[in-house]
Amino acid sequence: MSRLARIAAEADLVVLAPSSLPPPSAVHLLDAEGRPARAERIPPAALVVLDRTAAARDTAQPLDLVVGRVAHRLRPAVIVVASVEPPPRTLPAGVASVVCEAGCGLLWTGPGATTDVAALATRMRTTLAAETERRPADPELVAAALDGDLDLAPLLERLAVRLDACVAVTDRGTTVLEAGADRGGPHEVRYELDHATARGTELAVDRREPIDDCVRDALVPVARIVSLSWRVHRADREAAEPARAQLALILGDDLQAREAALRRSRRLQLFPRRRMVVAVIEPFAQSVGPTGLRRLAAQLEPAATRADPRSTMLVWDGGVVLLLDAVTDLDALVRGFRRAASLPLSTGVSRVVSDARSLPGAHREAARAATIGRRLGAANDVTRYEQLGMLRLLYQLPEHERRAFVAETLGPVAGDDAEAAESRRLLRALRAAQGNLADAARRLFVHRNTLRQRLTKLESAIGPFLDQPDRQLAVYAALELHRLDDDRSDGG
Repeated sequence: MSRLARIAAEADLVVLAPSSLPPPSAVHLLDAEGRPARAERIPPAALVVLDRTAAARDTAQPLDLVVGRVAHRLRPAVIVVASVEPPPRTLPAGVASVVCEAGCGLLWTGPGATTDVAALATRMRTTLAAETERRPADPELVAAALDGDLDLAPLLERLAVRLDACVAVTDRGTTVLEAGADRGGPHEVRYELDHATARGTELAVDRREPIDDCVRDALVPVARIVSLSWRVHRADREAAEPARAQLALILGDDLQAREAALRRSRRLQLFPRRRMVVAVIEPFAQSVGPTGLRRLAAQLEPAATRADPRSTMLVWDGGVVLLLDAVTDLDALVRGFRRAASLPLSTGVSRVVSDARSLPGAHREAARAATIGRRLGAANDVTRYEQLGMLRLLYQLPEHERRAFVAETLGPVAGDDAEAAESRRLLRALRAAQGNLADAARRLFVHRNTLRQRLTKLESAIGPFLDQPDRQLAVYAALELHRLDDDRSDGG
């Protein structure tokens, strides 16, 4: 014990020893159950001395059982030293395994072991530093996994950010759902999640930086969390699949299949009679293929389910289609979409319908609203079809007819130069002010006489319209069509 006490002093460790051993100074005794006999708080670095001779005499208390009991109580930052005077020849096989399971360091002083106190102290400090450095990653990564929504897509995204990696659920190679794909790399580790599918599923982590043992060990409990989330996700998708399949047939062009789907949905009560709206969500600034849309739908589905547990989502006709209760808070829904998706979105919403037979028309309205919203620059916002006014009629005209009408009505004001943009800004202010020149001048921050001069110049370019209601309506309609079809932003 005196030699171990010196080792502990060199390594700056507190000694914990059973009462069967002669206690030197600065030793905290352990009771028969392996608990400290005193009430002092166990320090994060301790040297635990176990008497194998005493354990061997007590057949009911084998050494690996004693070590396991002590190690699990005193983990994580404790080095367990199994030692007696004199030491045994071999280390019992069970001792190493229980110490490893408990996450403690193990130092065994057997025959031929060095008696150099300084060397043993250095060895212990190295082991302790390695263990202390390795283990804290476990609770941090698990906490990151548990901190927030446990739906699959946000969970994978949080892990991807935490690990700076691509984290995906795959079916042995084919990606089912992934997050943070741009952070992938050549270093990969996989954990099996589920045998229920035909090919099985795995948690795949691809990283640019090497994946060390610290990360591998930390991902073991995280994989269990992902496995649970994946099973819930799969169960939710399976439960929603009948409604999704019938909605796809209802929105399709095959009238016979639509009628059969309507009858089947009524029989299964997939779409109970209620006030509903259809939303169409499209990427705002970029086009994505079918795979990108499926990934986008997977990211958005948790937010949609929180907003309306009875919602149905599917990828259809180049967008993500969502069937919602009419009382859903759409603004809150779009805020949830903004948090879930990594790209800006255009969301169009139909008028309220109350019967599944009206869903194809509602889908067309929502798709039209989403497209118009995207053309008008409504990123991450809701465009409601019923609030589009005459735009929802003008948009149905062929594009070449719209452009021809704009060119004939606005003339040079339809150009892309600065003067034309300023003229369009004047027209919008005048329309917002309902023809009141004083109000329009305030909106433009100019004097009323300056506004009159600009209007005179404008009428000389496109013809008189202020005192001609029909001509004024045509000018304002052309202004809306220019805003709809021209990609150049000129302030509204």
